[in-house]
Amino acid sequence: MKCNGKVFNRGYLTNEITYLPQGGFVPKNLSVNQCIDLFDLQESPLIEISVVQQHIHFNFGNLSLGLAKLFEGLLILYSKACYPLFDEPFAGLSPLYIELFKEHVSDMKQHKGMLISDHYYSDVMDVSDDMDLMKEGLLLKINGMEDLVLYQYLNEFK
Repeated sequence: MKCNGKVFNRGYLTNEITYLPQGGFVPKNLSVNQCIDLFDLQESPLIEISVVQQHIHFNFGNLSLGLAKLFEGLLILYSKACYPLFDEPFAGLSPLYIELFKEHVSDMKQHKGMLISDHYYSDVMDVSDDMDLMKEGLLLKINGMEDLVLYQYLNEFK
């Protein structure tokens, strides 16, 4: 991977890149507060988010899947890494949590370079500065919904 001219051969070892997998990563026996401590985020804006405050002592195993996914996404977003990578961060979130996550992505994109891969294309478009569609091993530049139709990702849009 190459970002801003810097090559990362093993980016996961640098603490500059972090990754949200599709299936989640936090063990169910850890609390939200323990994860905040593990990520060293006690002084971050993350702890000021009301839904985080309301569930700070909950174990991940006691959260709904959508809420656990939201918290994992926020942990990655507010981590100290400069380049968070998100694989399907909107999948499984309720509409309210999607909007909340998008607000925080929009705020943090001023400070970090992010890569989001998701089929929720309209939500990705809402927070993206640049978009590409990967099709048959090629990256195709997306400038708007009409390009998604042109490249046969969508039949049509309204």
